[in-house]
Amino acid sequence: MSSDTEIVGDWDGDGKDTVSLRRGNTFAVNNVSAPTAAPKFTAAYGIPGDEYYVGDWDGDGKDSLAIRRGNVFHVSNRVGATTADYAIAYGKPGDVVLVGDWDGDGRDTFAVRRGNEYHIRNTMSSGPADRVVPYAGRRRSIRRTLRRIGHRTRSAVRRGKTFYVSKSPLTATPTASSITDGSATGRSSATGTETGSTPSAFAEADPAAQSGCD
Repeated sequence: MSSDTEIVGDWDGDGKDTVSLRRGNTFAVNNVSAPTAAPKFTAAYGIPGDEYYVGDWDGDGKDSLAIRRGNVFHVSNRVGATTADYAIAYGKPGDVVLVGDWDGDGRDTFAVRRGNEYHIRNTMSSGPADRVVPYAGRRRSIRRTLRRIGHRTRSAVRRGKTFYVSKSPLTATPTASSITDGSATGRSSATGTETGSTPSAFAEADPAAQSGCD
């Protein structure tokens, strides 16, 4: 259907991402690169208006889903589950959410972006950001993306057709290569300074429910 949304993840831990489909709050999970059978939407999780995120939350090598309502994330460690394993509060409802393994421990966690600041948390729990990192400017023409290299996630910004890729995972003063049409030019990206050694007070609420998502 035209309303179906593609989601990508390594659902079975074989080291290969595959494309699955979301329809409302149901999912057709696929573990092969070229499926021949019609998708079956069997796994219902959350409600149709939820925001969905994919990550390996527990480090088992398999991706699963988290849903966001406001600033509360309902996290499941098994794809196909119909209820969350736990819920955490992080950020504000209007934040842009990013998923990555920011510290290289093999587990994905959340970061949120406000303007040109990335508020990074390295554990799947409610609480303040572990780091606040400015990267690039506030110009509307800048688009931010992520690339995963090895076991860590790095930040990049795009200006037109030029990508400025951080050489280290989300640091306060990134040194980056500029890549245009696939060739590195060796230029430096915008740099910044960290906003302080004390993590910002960042969790807006403490979720009362720690289990299911209706």
